[in-house]
Amino acid sequence: MNNKVSTMNGRIDYVDLETVYTLRHTVMYPFDSRNRVFVPGDHEAVHYGYFLDNQCVSVLSVFKTDSAYQIRKFATLTSYQNHGIGTALLNYIIEQYSGTLLLNARIEKVSFYQKFGFESYGHPHDKNGHTYLKMIRHDSIKK
Repeated sequence: MNNKVSTMNGRIDYVDLETVYTLRHTVMYPFDSRNRVFVPGDHEAVHYGYFLDNQCVSVLSVFKTDSAYQIRKFATLTSYQNHGIGTALLNYIIEQYSGTLLLNARIEKVSFYQKFGFESYGHPHDKNGHTYLKMIRHDSIKK
């Protein structure tokens, strides 16, 4: 798997856990303890970042399950949202991983993931004050 790709005005590369935790905390849980950002399996997951001028502005983590890959904790700094950075990062992951991709989308982000071929399944569920919907994408193709 190619670990570095240039896209738009930035690049996508592997990212270390400290950077992942910092971005998760800043974007997803700014008013909670930093302990909230840790996910079981983080040390086995693969973490990707989108970098602009050597600053990581977006991260997501890919976890291997028995039959698929699960995208978790997709976070982009607020000032960089709606500029195509998340789109570039997600497209990169779709290109890199063959087979089935899974994720839990906040209900207000379902339409974003549908643009990438993800389909919802199951019933919405609430967690930590947000409503989520499970989503799946089949037939990702590794290049």
